Amino acid sequence: MFGEFLARAELFLLNKNYNNFVLNFQQSLEFLLIYFLLNEAEKTGFTDLEGNRDNDKVTCFIKKYDCYLERPDSIPARLYTAIKIAKEQELFNIVRLLELYAKINDGYQKHHLNNILPFPGLDVLRNSLVHRGKSVKNDEIKEIIKVFNEITGLLNHNKNSYTDLNKIICNNLFL
Repeated sequence: MFGEFLARAELFLLNKNYNNFVLNFQQSLEFLLIYFLLNEAEKTGFTDLEGNRDNDKVTCFIKKYDCYLERPDSIPARLYTAIKIAKEQELFNIVRLLELYAKINDGYQKHHLNNILPFPGLDVLRNSLVHRGKSVKNDEIKEIIKVFNEITGLLNHNKNSYTDLNKIICNNLFL
């Protein structure tokens, strides 16, 4: 799911659909965190995680892993925990990937680094869009696009199946 949301974000970015770019880019982070943390829980023997949904299980794992974290159900807490685990295990590619996401996450910057971003973070833009209906503007996402490009570069992501599929469909429809 992580790769799918990242590819969809790229497609929306290419089409200058910044609202859907932000939504899909944020979801790529959320799925990456869920996958990484649930995988880590399984590897370390945390099998008695409460809850039916993956989100609930991740929250339960974080509470057991680091009981001092405030709001263990939040993205900043998940990001913090994932970075901490990846560093402990010397998973440097994962650390780099997670730190790139952290660089544009306002909540993480505020709560874990005591830093204020000079631009609206990905989480702020997503929440403004979803909860207040505020559209994302091009000038608000320049730094986020830079980080997005760093992430896709880190992952050697150079082919987007959604873009290819779009071309095929359009070519067949408009012969």
